[in-house]
This record gives sequence, structure tokens and C-alpha cells, in this order.
Amino acid sequence: MAVSASTEIAAPGSSTAYRTLSARKPSRSPIAADSPPEGAPSSGRRASALPTELNLHQRKFLELARALASGPRLVLLDEVLSGLTPSEIGEALALVREIRRRGATILFIEHIMRAVVDLTDRVVVLNYGQLIAEGRPRDVIRQPEVVAAYLGKAYA
Repeated sequence: MAVSASTEIAAPGSSTAYRTLSARKPSRSPIAADSPPEGAPSSGRRASALPTELNLHQRKFLELARALASGPRLVLLDEVLSGLTPSEIGEALALVREIRRRGATILFIEHIMRAVVDLTDRVVVLNYGQLIAEGRPRDVIRQPEVVAAYLGKAYA
């Protein structure tokens, strides 16, 4: 499921989207800051640890920190919640909310519906590459085509 939080993005392969994104002059991103976003776990004793010494949750936050270090205006999050425990998902959602609050546009690809409904303004649902629904999250997840695509026709 692909979700755009606050901007329209051209379809893959569109040279227009590429030109638009690459033509921007470098500037300080609204998410670049002297302090980590609220909700980010503190480095504590793990600050000197190698990535191979981190657990899955910590590695995902490390990957996100590396992406945010360049101060992007657009952040692509592809299945970042997979493999996390419910409490880790809660921490990750708080961090994504803070990144968004600081002004970044987030393209969020996720199957965890709690996160999709909680974080997004607009949802775009694809099934085998075909657009089957788009709109507000709570409206879209109730559409029979979406339910059938993700849970099977018996549930639609």
C-alpha cells in the first residue's frame, strides 16, 4: 500500500517528477535540526556500537537517522515497521509523526493498517500494480475492493 502524506508525486518513470525534485536548490531542510526528533530513542550506551551489534529496531532507527542526516524534504519509508514489536511500532510512529511535523513530506509504503490510518492524510492502494482505491484512510480501508485485495474475497 502506498501513501503520500502531503504532496502529489508523479508516477514512476515520469521525467517530470525527476526534474522537479532535482531542480530544487540545496537548502536546509525543515527536518534538519541540532537535536534528534522527539520520539527518537536516545543513543545511550549504543552510540559506539557497530550496526551489526544492534537489534532490528535499533538498525531501523539507524537507517532512518542516516537518511535524515542529509536534510531531505521527501522521505521514503518502505515497510519500516515490519518485524517490530507493538511497542517498537508505537515508538516508530511517534518518530515519523515528529519528522512530518517538522515539515518533511513522507511517502509511506506499509501494510500495518494501524500505522497507515494513524499517519496519513491520503491513501493510494495498488493491487498487482493497478490503482484500486484512493482517498482518506478510514474511507479507503472499508472499500470492498481493498478488503478483497488484502484479506480475500470471503471478507469483502
